[in-house]
Amino acid sequence: METRINSENGNKGSTLLNTTLAGGQNSLNLEGRTILDGKYSVLVRLNVVSGEADLYICTDPAANRFVAKIYRRRDAVKSEVLETLRNLKSPYIASICESGEYDGYPVVILPYFRNGSLAGKTFDYGTIRNIIVPNVTKGLKYLHENGIMHKDIKPSNLMISDDGERIEIIDFGISSVKDEGQSVLITRTGLSPEYCAPETFNNVFLNESDYYSLGITLYELFTGHTPFNNAGKSLSDDELAACASVQNIPFPESPAFPQRLKLLIKGLTYRDLSHRNESDNPNRRWVWMDVERWMNDEELQAPGEAVNSDNSKHQTSLSGSENSSVSDIPSFLNSDSDNHSDLQNILFPRPYDFKDSSGKVVLIQSLTEFVSAFGINWKEGKKHIGRELASAFFRKLELRSITSTIIDCEEADVTDEAYSKMLMELSAGMGEPAFYWNNRKINDVKEVSEYFNEKLIIGNVSESGIESEFSAATKLLRYWYELKQKADEIEIIDKIQRIADTNGYNIRTRIISFSSFFSEDMRLKIGDRIFDDVSELKSYAENLKNNNASQYFRWIMENSRDVEDYCKNENSEIYKKIKLIQNDISEEQERRRKEQEEIERIKKEQEEQDRIRKRNDFQKKFNVGSVVEFGK
Repeated sequence: METRINSENGNKGSTLLNTTLAGGQNSLNLEGRTILDGKYSVLVRLNVVSGEADLYICTDPAANRFVAKIYRRRDAVKSEVLETLRNLKSPYIASICESGEYDGYPVVILPYFRNGSLAGKTFDYGTIRNIIVPNVTKGLKYLHENGIMHKDIKPSNLMISDDGERIEIIDFGISSVKDEGQSVLITRTGLSPEYCAPETFNNVFLNESDYYSLGITLYELFTGHTPFNNAGKSLSDDELAACASVQNIPFPESPAFPQRLKLLIKGLTYRDLSHRNESDNPNRRWVWMDVERWMNDEELQAPGEAVNSDNSKHQTSLSGSENSSVSDIPSFLNSDSDNHSDLQNILFPRPYDFKDSSGKVVLIQSLTEFVSAFGINWKEGKKHIGRELASAFFRKLELRSITSTIIDCEEADVTDEAYSKMLMELSAGMGEPAFYWNNRKINDVKEVSEYFNEKLIIGNVSESGIESEFSAATKLLRYWYELKQKADEIEIIDKIQRIADTNGYNIRTRIISFSSFFSEDMRLKIGDRIFDDVSELKSYAENLKNNNASQYFRWIMENSRDVEDYCKNENSEIYKKIKLIQNDISEEQERRRKEQEEIERIKKEQEEQDRIRKRNDFQKKFNVGSVVEFGK
């Protein structure tokens, strides 16, 4: 006999989305109008809210009903993000029917669910077990595999299909879609604290966070209230955060609560995430594969209650063992040299499909090829990491340390620094850390200095942009030498940093100081003129001085600040070679100062002589016995 969801179960009446009143000064009232080139007629505005949008019931020419979600900000959602969501095809996900704009505001057309949502309803264990759990977890699995975290799983976002046989997840209002390596907020509906995982109160969102919310939702669908906010007790957001962080889910003492459902909720709401990447560790929050085992009626123990014979480490292998213990340093570095060899030489059971910067599809067969391809195809590699394609690939291979390293990069929003560090740690796991930066492999510190010196000479980046990039790259350079155990190089980098800090160098002089220490033959820029090395600058200056002294002194004075910037680091060979130019600048400055003083002295003497002359001329007009008209 087929099980269906009774839409009349619990509170009667259909709940379309959620029940918070809409509002906002920027709200549009489109009742009676048409949208998307007249394709949809707006019937009535719903008294509900979905983040930064208003919701309307509308119809197409065939009188089919839909829900139009119209955002209140013109830049509320990117077109490429909408395209990602439109491509979602799953029976357990409410698909976006169409998208466009109304008067410059983003518009999304969603299905209309006449049976409403699960909000305000309770269900027996059989319905939860046979329909709600498998439907919602399949929907979550599909979202996560496509790089989307829902972030707001709750009964009002779980809709009953029109045939009553299926649950569909809606309202990706605060979902994160990975785009260009960055986490893009589609809109910000405001979290629902009573369903939030402990880590989300600290603004940390993981796929596991959605499963925590599912656990709270299942609790409510059986009992009629959430664990910490029941009918007789209402907690503030801060109190809810505290409860979620330190307290286990309180279950009713009544024996009517099914033990098997209690086990599932305990697994989904386990707080500790320190072993989240260890698939064989029983003490971690449950995700899809654990729910699947629960649905298959396997014997399971709740996290935190399981007994494990090896309490310190959990290992898995793929042509060798891999240490997956959690540490502040890369777990690879705790591995034996044999493990390095295994990781370096291992061939993937199936290749990783990757499109390089030229658009050519490359089939990556090993971890060595993976690091190299992602390092020299910077932008394309960051896209793969941001969309969680790489972590999903290695998770299926059960290479947990590799997966964990990649996930760390994902959670850092795939910044250039996090991405380079990830590649460095992956290569360190194979025995030799590799430093990649912006499509190139760095072989020594000189290449870093040349890279930034060239940026400084070309001058095609903003000062703030180059400062943040320089800071990240030099930090990674130091980390690279730590992994390579190069103490001398680390000492030099630290010394240059201390010099820069002590003298209060700006970003230009920091780069010059850094580059001049490692690249004696670096290119230099004085004014509008670029010199291939310091010898060319010195030769140019000497020739100009010998042939046209006045032009030479005019040139060095006009560009004295540039020369002085190159001379601030007195330990560099460049300083020693152009010190004469700086001396000429000092001498010329002194000569000009004295010349100006002499001009001022002569001017004052002339002014005094003029004053005396005028006084004498005036006195000559007054002879003894002269009669002068009063007033003149």
